[in-house]
Amino acid sequence: MVSCEKESIAEKKDTIPPALSINSPLPGKTVRGIVLIEARTDDDSEISLMEVTIHDSLHFSKRVPPFDFNWNTLGLYNKEYEIKIRSTDFSNNSTAKSVSVHLYNKPGDYYPVDIVKYQIFGFEVERPFIYLVAGVEGLWRKKYINADASWEYLGFAKKEGGSPMVDLSVNGDSLLAADNETHFWYSDDSGKNWKNTRLNNFGYLWDLERSPHDTKIIISIVEGKYLFKSIDNGRSWNMFFKTNARMGGLGQIFWHPYKKGEFWAMGFDGFNSKGIMAGFTNNGDELKSELDFKSDFYPEIKDALYMVFNSNNSEVFYTLAPRGEIYKTENGGLSWQLLINSNNFFSSIIEDPRYSDSYFLFGPSKIFYSKDGLKTIELIKTLASSIVTPLIEDDKIFYATAYGVEFLYLDNLINQ
Repeated sequence: MVSCEKESIAEKKDTIPPALSINSPLPGKTVRGIVLIEARTDDDSEISLMEVTIHDSLHFSKRVPPFDFNWNTLGLYNKEYEIKIRSTDFSNNSTAKSVSVHLYNKPGDYYPVDIVKYQIFGFEVERPFIYLVAGVEGLWRKKYINADASWEYLGFAKKEGGSPMVDLSVNGDSLLAADNETHFWYSDDSGKNWKNTRLNNFGYLWDLERSPHDTKIIISIVEGKYLFKSIDNGRSWNMFFKTNARMGGLGQIFWHPYKKGEFWAMGFDGFNSKGIMAGFTNNGDELKSELDFKSDFYPEIKDALYMVFNSNNSEVFYTLAPRGEIYKTENGGLSWQLLINSNNFFSSIIEDPRYSDSYFLFGPSKIFYSKDGLKTIELIKTLASSIVTPLIEDDKIFYATAYGVEFLYLDNLINQ
């Protein structure tokens, strides 16, 4: 009798594992943010435990349905992850299944579909892309050689009131971005993965300029008062210069393309109502000149707006003053003489890389040209929109507008 009972119990022992399926995420899918992990399981008895491991690390366990889990991927490194789910019944039978997904998170508060406001802080061109700094709407890029290309979001969009992205420096696959709160973000893989370097006890950033001679060296303006330098592509930073400006301060940096290690920083002290201009050599290790706008400019001016350098003579360069004046130095920036006094307002000036002593000048919506070292200037084109932060790259003039970034072919503008 006893042996018959034992035989009956043995026959009824559950040896069938649960059925299991993974509904989400799908195998090979690219995921981001909060990822829903959804599994369905069934058994002829009951499920005692559902476990989720991600890369061999237990992340979730649950004993009662629904067996849905929210995996927070923010802060994780972008790569392939294996998600393994195991369902176990009360007889200790189990079934395991796994899926692999690709994680691709981007920094920022949300993922915008498109640029809405076009609040452009700056842009760079690195063939074949235009990289756009769109303030609180983050960083974007598109292939400018393709007329039908759309903007691709790279991250850093902020909610209302958030700190905007203010500048970007691009060197091949190496990107360095800056905002006013978390400071420097760098990527070595064209924006797929980002890492952050924050300056302790410092506030907003402004300009970010990479050396044309050593691309690992970058200068940045912090709080309008301080100049910081990185010699490792933006990973670490050290302050090397401080102004006495009490309102406003430094706003722009111009590397000398024909003198290795030399650059100039410019701005305006609103409290004292005077311009600021300082020249540096040896990549900022030596102060070349800190100009007095009352004595080093003749006649004196209150401010300087922009600087351009002469490719034929590295001691000659030019700066724009607010009322349409153009000043010239012939001794490497130590003193300046008025070259031309125009009735036009010029916001920027760029050397024409095709011809000697030739320059493009830009007003609010106009393009001017000089082919004689800025002795004479002629209007060559009027546009329907304002011209912001123009630059020359790949035989084109790129410029920002209220609707994005446009370009004009150099040969279509002027051909000497």
